[in-house]
Amino acid sequence: MAPESVHFIYSEKSDVWSLGCILLVLMTTSVKSDQDITDLLQKVKVNSSCLDTVFETLQGLAGYPEDLCCLLQKMLKIQPEERSSTEDLVNEPYSKKCLALVGSPLSGLKKTLPPFVLDQLEENNLESILKFMKNFVEYEEAQLSALRMLARYTKDGLHGEMVKLISQAITTHRDAYAVQLEGSKTLRHLLSQGLEQGDIEEYLTSDHFINMLVETARLYYHDAQLLSEILSLMTMLAANEMAAEMLARVGFLPDLIKITEHSLENRELCVSCCALLWSLAMTEMASGEGMKKVVPLIATLIQRHLRDGQLVESASPALWILCLKGKLESIFWQK
Repeated sequence: MAPESVHFIYSEKSDVWSLGCILLVLMTTSVKSDQDITDLLQKVKVNSSCLDTVFETLQGLAGYPEDLCCLLQKMLKIQPEERSSTEDLVNEPYSKKCLALVGSPLSGLKKTLPPFVLDQLEENNLESILKFMKNFVEYEEAQLSALRMLARYTKDGLHGEMVKLISQAITTHRDAYAVQLEGSKTLRHLLSQGLEQGDIEEYLTSDHFINMLVETARLYYHDAQLLSEILSLMTMLAANEMAAEMLARVGFLPDLIKITEHSLENRELCVSCCALLWSLAMTEMASGEGMKKVVPLIATLIQRHLRDGQLVESASPALWILCLKGKLESIFWQK
C-alpha cells in the first residue's frame, strides 16, 4: 500500500508504488530472508534512502543492472509528486529495451533478431524461406529478407502458402514501407502467372485479401510506386467477377477517384486507374451515384493526354460501359 493511501489519497502513482514493491520483493528474494523483506517494505515507506545499501547488494551479489535499480528507486519515492508515472516508466530507456525484447508496441522500437538468426535463411531453398517467415512473423527485418529471396521463385507459378505468408507479412507490418513494397511486387509477379489454380483462387477473392490491398492503397495513397503495384494487383484480380464485386462492395471507388485526381500527370498510374475503373464499372455495384463522378474525371484525363494513344485507349472502355449504364448525361456530350 502506497504511503499516501493512509490519508485516503489514491492515484495512478499509488499503483506505481505497488508495482515497485512487487519488483523489490522479486529482486531481493535471493539475497534476503522473508522477514528482512517484510521489514524493508515497512522502512521504505518512511525513509526511501534505506534502499541505497540494498541496491549495492543487488548489483554486487545478485548482478542486477544499475539501470533497473535506478528505475525502482523512481517508483518508490515517498512523495507522489516525485514518483514516476506509468508514462514516465514506459519512456525510460531501460524500460523500452525490456518492452522491445517481449515485442510490446509500447517500446516504440522494432523487434530485431541477432545476425546469426538471419543466417538461417537458405537462398536456394523455398521450403526453408517459407518456414523462416512462419517462425519470425513479427520481425520486420526477417520478413523483408525473406520477401527479397522469394522474388526469384515467382516464375514457378502460384504457390498458395507463399501468397498467404506474403499477405501476412504485409498485414503485420503495415507501417513498414519496404515490406509493403516488396510484398506487393512479389504478389504481382505471382498473380501474373494466373488466378485459376485450385484453392488459392478462393483466397485471392476473399474478404481478407481484398481488404488487405484496399487498406494498403488507403494508407500509402501518396506513394506512386507502391500504388502502381497495388492497382496492378487489383486490376488482375478484377478480371475475376467475384473479386471485382468485392472491390466495389468495400467502397474502394471513392479512393480510386481520389487517386486518379491526384495522379493526372503520372501516366503509368493513370493507365492502372483507368483499367480498374473499367472493371468496377462492369460490376452490379456500379449503379451508385459515385460512378457519375468518374465520367468528367476520365474526360479530363483524356483531354490532358490526348496525344497518348495507349492511355486514351485504356480510358475509353470505362466511358463506353458508363454510357451503356446511363451515367453519361446529355449535357456531358454537349460539352
